[in-house]
Amino acid sequence: MSALPEPHRQAYLQALGLTPWVARRSVPAAAPSPVWAWPQPLTPAPADAVPDPVPVPTAVSASNAAPAATVEAPAGSGPLSAALDAVPSLAPVAPSDAAEPALPEAAGEAGLTLTLEALWLGSLWLVVEQDDPHAPALGRDAQGLAQGLAALWGGRSQARRRFQFPPERMRVSREETGQALDAFLRGLCRAQAGQVLLCASEAVATALQRPRYQLHQHDGLSLLVVSALDEMLHTPAEHKRRTWQALLAAGYYRRG
Repeated sequence: MSALPEPHRQAYLQALGLTPWVARRSVPAAAPSPVWAWPQPLTPAPADAVPDPVPVPTAVSASNAAPAATVEAPAGSGPLSAALDAVPSLAPVAPSDAAEPALPEAAGEAGLTLTLEALWLGSLWLVVEQDDPHAPALGRDAQGLAQGLAALWGGRSQARRRFQFPPERMRVSREETGQALDAFLRGLCRAQAGQVLLCASEAVATALQRPRYQLHQHDGLSLLVVSALDEMLHTPAEHKRRTWQALLAAGYYRRG
């Protein structure tokens, strides 16, 4: 995945409730910080600035006005005539045919709207995707299934995190969605080191570029993506079986 642009990273950190800190001066033994070229705002005009007066032509009666002389330049005379002849004529566009300007689209495939609940169970982060990302919490059946999964590691949640993406009124690509989710999962492991079990749909796993039912270990992140809670509730014969087999194969269960 490509590096996340700094303005987008700052927006994601703000959406996650994290405050980025930047040192005002060089810190001993610290790596040099990159210099970001932030766009400069336009300088507003002074409040007391007075625009130049616009000259107003003196009114002349129609009877006293001299007829305007029409001067026709000979065709093909001089460089100005040649330049004007080279300009193509534009046909007028009717107001009904004028197309409205399109809104800028995010690069790549359209992103997802996600809401995830993360529970710290002492040695593992249980992260579950909400079926309805706009709902305030999991549904009753999904909560019962999440509690059943949490019981495999003692059942007591010692910390809770919530991830909602994208920020309001922001258009993002699917690649940016995966980058933000990856940063959220790595942030969980930095807060509490342990394994991460993500119950999410195939679309989320594709955006994250982590195939489901396979153990992924990279840069201190131990991640296993299995079926979403909604899938386990609607087709338990398939999704509960595949999830349980993946948990056993990866060693994602409490021993002793």
